[in-house]
Amino acid sequence: MTEPIDIHTMSQEPSQIPAWRRLLELCVFVALSTLVVFVLSAIGLVLYTQGTAGTGDVTVVIPVGSSELITDGENVLDVPPVWTFSTDDTLTLDNRDLVAHTLGDQSVAANQSLVIVMDLPSDRDLPTTLHPLGVVTVNVEPSGYDFSLIAYPTFAFGISVGIIVYVGFSIARAMGRHDDEDWVDR
Repeated sequence: MTEPIDIHTMSQEPSQIPAWRRLLELCVFVALSTLVVFVLSAIGLVLYTQGTAGTGDVTVVIPVGSSELITDGENVLDVPPVWTFSTDDTLTLDNRDLVAHTLGDQSVAANQSLVIVMDLPSDRDLPTTLHPLGVVTVNVEPSGYDFSLIAYPTFAFGISVGIIVYVGFSIARAMGRHDDEDWVDR
């Protein structure tokens, strides 16, 4: 005859689980939770930044006589006080005026064109002769999705959530042992 199987001896005690297996379980929980947090953060980033691309390629034609009108306080070029671009956008200044015009340290001579490539993210005030205020804020934002924005939440929350889930798993496993016969009414 076969001996009856005691279900209490089938489950391993937590103290009997090797340390390497506990460490492996912890690493798996942390890796999976970090992956989940990364995916959720990436989805949020994509949804949040959707449609926030810059203006693309902008051409400003500066007609003859613009210099006098700008000096008189008119914004004949419709240049906004805050100009937002994405990286790799271009700004072309087509100067048909009789005088040179400037934007920051860039200058375009009379009857010349200048192409400015917005290559680095920045936010700066530039002196200019294109706006009646004499200054324009040029804001160059990263194009596409800047995944560095989600690096901190991915690791900070992913690791901490993984550790918390592992602790919960360990407690649930310890509670799953059937060694609480003292509490059961017979």
